[in-house]
Amino acid sequence: MLTGVDLVQISRVKSLLLATFEMKDLGDLHYFLRIKVIHTPHGILLTKHHYVSNILHLFGMTDS
Repeated sequence: MLTGVDLVQISRVKSLLLATFEMKDLGDLHYFLRIKVIHTPHGILLTKHHYVSNILHLFGMTDS
């Protein structure tokens, strides 16, 4: 996973990594270690809402 504000530098790092390692560009990150990644105009929002909701439901701690 690479992140930053300078797209030219990110491209350079990706090129250097590709020269040494086999890798793919999978595009924008959406989930990482059960953390949802939401891209906003102001930056990146990280949330575990879905994971926590599933745990609460599993243990009968929700109204639904």
